[in-house]
Amino acid sequence: VEADLYDAPRAIPERGGFDLVFVTWGALCWLPDLPGWARIAAGFLRPGGRLYLAESHPVAQVFDDTAETSDGKPGWFVPYFQREALVLDNPADYAVPGARLRHARTNEWMHPLGEVLGALNDADLALEWLREHPRVTWRMFRNLVRDADGLYAWPDRPWLPLAYSLSARKRTPAAAAD
Repeated sequence: VEADLYDAPRAIPERGGFDLVFVTWGALCWLPDLPGWARIAAGFLRPGGRLYLAESHPVAQVFDDTAETSDGKPGWFVPYFQREALVLDNPADYAVPGARLRHARTNEWMHPLGEVLGALNDADLALEWLREHPRVTWRMFRNLVRDADGLYAWPDRPWLPLAYSLSARKRTPAAAAD
């Protein structure tokens, strides 16, 4: 099924019966309405079903590796609590380094960790666990190095989280009443 996320309830008629909704790597930054996303994801889950999310950490997203500091670390990019969309013009393609995009303008949103957790809670999803990670599956910054597992990490030591993952379970009607 191919549809805009916010049209998913109309495009997928099987709502309320899935055991798992899986959301991963680079999904949330494209969404202007995070509470709407959480409600849609929860709407596809049966009571007791789980949402699994693996995403780049919003703390890392405040940095820009094209604006390096004197020690080679990424410089500042955007405030953590920025509410307005980031309108970016960048012809680079993160998947194919040499490629140049013809349509290079993007709109992206910062979603602090508290906003993500609040949206899930408000959508009747109870947090089961949250983990922060010092490695990611792609070269988020130029100075990251590939490790033995094929993931990208800081070359010296993990000085800030690059990713997080979480599991949230849809509350059952009895648990929602508590």
